[in-house]
Amino acid sequence: MTRLFVVVFMASLTAYFSVAAYAIHFGMDRLLFPPTANPQTMQRRSAFAVANTAGDELLVRRYGRMQRGCAVFFPGQHGGIAAYQRQLFPRLAAAGLEVFALSYPGQDGASGRTHLDDIEQLAQRALVTIESSCSMDKTVFFGRSLGAMLAANAAKTRHPAGLVLEGAAPLLSTAVRTRLRSQWLLAALTVLPIERLLPHDYSLSDALNGSASMPVAIFQGTADVQAPLSDLLAMAVPPGKVQIIPVEGGTHSDAYLLGLDLIAATAVHMLEASHP
Repeated sequence: MTRLFVVVFMASLTAYFSVAAYAIHFGMDRLLFPPTANPQTMQRRSAFAVANTAGDELLVRRYGRMQRGCAVFFPGQHGGIAAYQRQLFPRLAAAGLEVFALSYPGQDGASGRTHLDDIEQLAQRALVTIESSCSMDKTVFFGRSLGAMLAANAAKTRHPAGLVLEGAAPLLSTAVRTRLRSQWLLAALTVLPIERLLPHDYSLSDALNGSASMPVAIFQGTADVQAPLSDLLAMAVPPGKVQIIPVEGGTHSDAYLLGLDLIAATAVHMLEASHP
């Protein structure tokens, strides 16, 4: 009986780790970008979309009027543009910024499904269209949570006037491991070689080091357990290139709200510095 128990236990343990490893390697797209509904409260002045041959669509909504410049907003993994249009975009618009907000495939009314291999190409195509209305030297990229990584990678080739990030993780593998550690049923999975299982371990420091000498400001909540400030402070970046701004008491959900005025002021300062 004891031997049978050991055999069953070892088989279950092997299955537990094997299924998790398979999901990390082959199913990370679905885990990172779950589908979300299109809220009926969604508002916008106008919108356009770009799509790939599979019909995966990146939707761009537009808010405010350009007075001082523009902001391109890359949301986190759950989208949620309806909440940002109530809380974030009015403050940026009041500062004189026209906001172009991205919605990833399968989220907030955009058709299809997000694939990491495609999302950067779709974003680049959307940025080309945005640039026809607002030049990159008059535009700041703003990325939240997982969107911070996408914004930083886009900045390497599009060269905006500045980069404002919030709730960022230094590596995709770090974000995945932190999320697993926060759930007791999944905590044991942190022993897996997540860096090697991921099809591509996106690195924020690589993106920032590979970009032009644009100003970069990262707002990070001191109470953020999903993207701890300590992880970010350990990230290797050139001295003076990146300003890390702690948001006292901010969590992963509300740090951008607590730092809203300073975030808007920082974006405006970047734009003014690019056009003295």
